[in-house]
Amino acid sequence: MHLAFEGTYLDVIRTTNMPRTARLDIESGFYHVYNRGNNRKALFLTNEDYLDFLKILCKTKEIFEFKLHAYCLMPNHFHFLMERREVPLSFILKRVEQIYAQRFNKRYESTGHLFEGRFKSKICKDDTHFKTVSRYVHRNPVRASLVNSPEEWRWSGVHAFGGGLIPADSLVDTEFTLSVFGDDQRSISGNYLRFLAAPLSDSELVQIRSELLEEKSKVGDVDSVSNSIECASNLLSEICSEVCLDDPLLIAAVIGRSKNRELSKLRRTIAIEARKNGHTLVAVADFLSRSTATVSKLISRIHARGNQ
Repeated sequence: MHLAFEGTYLDVIRTTNMPRTARLDIESGFYHVYNRGNNRKALFLTNEDYLDFLKILCKTKEIFEFKLHAYCLMPNHFHFLMERREVPLSFILKRVEQIYAQRFNKRYESTGHLFEGRFKSKICKDDTHFKTVSRYVHRNPVRASLVNSPEEWRWSGVHAFGGGLIPADSLVDTEFTLSVFGDDQRSISGNYLRFLAAPLSDSELVQIRSELLEEKSKVGDVDSVSNSIECASNLLSEICSEVCLDDPLLIAAVIGRSKNRELSKLRRTIAIEARKNGHTLVAVADFLSRSTATVSKLISRIHARGNQ
């Protein structure tokens, strides 16, 4: 199943009171995620740093169960092409960046912010956009003149596709990427590597870079709606983190589908705090992976008890 947001995307992101199932496409959205070192300083000084970051990313992937379709770690920044599941991007990136920053600062006896503010993310609208971002991510070291071909760079996901001498990277989910290059499983990996060998056009580079650099979207643009939703999700994430005491396993369980009574109590607390802070019932239901009716019942139980 390939990406097809155009035409139905505004319906998928749910600006109206719709049942939980209408959110599936946005929940499985494909995002180009990027961040860099504060003041463009290096994030990775040694091979140990790169490996440590990848170990943290791997563990985070086990906990939050997102899909990683491409990645590249550069000396002072990183790129991910990832597929969001139930857990918002903000939870995923927060865990990766916080743990790595703590270890980095301890290792080098440094202080202050390691990353340059909040990560940037852009949703991929269709297969063509997805392929462009994938090539942009894996060709990053070539454009920086660090290597002559993507396969020569050790710290990227290109090796999951059979490129280079480095063993296949288990971090990367290859199935979707390969599927957009054809149905013949014996040749599509080669098709992808040949696709990577060609540089991006000037117009493609301008498109990707402008997406990463823009701070404000045009009013009425589909991406501006997406950014508003992500912003709201970040604020809800902060409430959830506080209620769950920043425990990633507990956070994943609360957002998950378990009907455990104790988890329901935490969801109720999150819903009440979110509503106090002005979040709509639809937004809270989206965040908690529940229907608006369920969230409404959670909140009404408290009000009913208070009136007894």
